[in-house]
Amino acid sequence: MPVVDARISSIWKLIRMNQLLIDGHILVEGIKLTMEEQSIQLEAKHATKLAGELLFLSCQAVADSNLIKEAKSALKS
Repeated sequence: MPVVDARISSIWKLIRMNQLLIDGHILVEGIKLTMEEQSIQLEAKHATKLAGELLFLSCQAVADSNLIKEAKSALKS
């Protein structure tokens, strides 16, 4: 019977999660977020990712610039 109990428990969890989604809420680590809050959270994640990509590109550009300066300096020598 433990297998049956586990399946019933899983089904009830799915039903609860579905109801939370229908009500416009979802549980995230025990915190209830509205759809608007989820949207803001998603936008923040995208903004953070974009900022990281831009930072990487700017660091890469500085590194490339330094390599070019070193190459020019080496050619002059």
